[in-house]
Amino acid sequence: MIFEQIQNGDLEGIRETIKNGANVNEKYNKATPLHFACYNNSSFEIIELIVSAKPEIDSLSLNNFTPLHTACKFGCSSKVLKLLLSNGANPNARDIEYNCPIHFLCEEGSDLEKIKTIVEAGADIQLKNGDKRNCLHLCALCNSPKEIFEYFLINGANTTSVDSFNLTPLHYSVLHGTTNETIQLLLAYGSDPNISDQVGTSPLLHVCKGIKDGVEIAKTLLFCGANQFLENNKRENARKIAQNNNQTEMCTLLDHFKDFPNPLLQLFVEEKECDLEINVSNGQKIPVHSQIIKLRCGMAIKRTGNRKEKEKEIEIEIEKEKENENVKEIDAFIEKFSKELCLNYEKDEIFKVLKCLYYPDIELSKQCKETAQNVGLSDFVNRSEKKLFFKDLSQIFLLQDKILLNLL
Repeated sequence: MIFEQIQNGDLEGIRETIKNGANVNEKYNKATPLHFACYNNSSFEIIELIVSAKPEIDSLSLNNFTPLHTACKFGCSSKVLKLLLSNGANPNARDIEYNCPIHFLCEEGSDLEKIKTIVEAGADIQLKNGDKRNCLHLCALCNSPKEIFEYFLINGANTTSVDSFNLTPLHYSVLHGTTNETIQLLLAYGSDPNISDQVGTSPLLHVCKGIKDGVEIAKTLLFCGANQFLENNKRENARKIAQNNNQTEMCTLLDHFKDFPNPLLQLFVEEKECDLEINVSNGQKIPVHSQIIKLRCGMAIKRTGNRKEKEKEIEIEIEKEKENENVKEIDAFIEKFSKELCLNYEKDEIFKVLKCLYYPDIELSKQCKETAQNVGLSDFVNRSEKKLFFKDLSQIFLLQDKILLNLL
């Protein structure tokens, strides 16, 4: 009787049935009333009423679904998820295919509030399903919004994890229409653009077959260290694949990069005859990127005690660094290089990030971690004049180092 009442949305009937001693752990087709209510996406009041009768909160149905699995898969509200979790539902329970409830939320693709609810209740974002896919894989497969990727990345999701086909989240991102901005975000958090899948195809090789915004995505991958000379199992490299698929513009782009594994650095060295070294106070010479990294690390440290003195010391170093001729030349060369590749120095996200690298702001060090949790790559890039603090800066600088130097 109770299953029919749930299907009909009969709140008062359910209340009376429970009051008369109905067994709330009774199963119909291996599902309890709570499973059935979640499957039907019943009203919160109905689900709350059933939960108040103290059913087995993690009872297993067909395919080893718990009610929380069912609620996540069939679209129940975040309010329902909170109700189940607050009554002891296991956020890391696995079904017969090793899916956790959060995996279904990722497949749903667009509800950040639900994802936050289950993560804050203890869901492990590193767990993989039976296909060895983690949350980032599933988000990429469903082309989730950037803010969902950003949330997982800020919370430490593994960007280089491979699934049963040796595909990374970056592979799926380029294959399923993720925006270039989101791809930059993945790279900022350590995605390796040179991991190949089980048939030897790297993300760049997939892009060269011809996808939406493929040339822009290829630029991002190349600037972040993608090796165009990697070959798939058919002995085809990026240039060969682009040519076979009549991707003329892609071929032109690859030709610009072909002689320089790290084109920006190589061209700068050749044109300026500069070894990218700078003088430091003790008379030694060190690579300019090492000095900048040193300054950045100093800014990223959360100050305590002699905070003002330390900030002043770093601020002086930064001001001195801005006068360094090499830094000025690098900045000018970035602009020239962008024009040679027909990139827009003022608008292209990559070059905005590059510019931030050489002109750090002491204000970065003053932002608290609470603020950082709500700041994404696009905030840092698009509003660089405000110099927003991004996590502990190490991740955003990882992208910059990959773009410029490919050394870290």
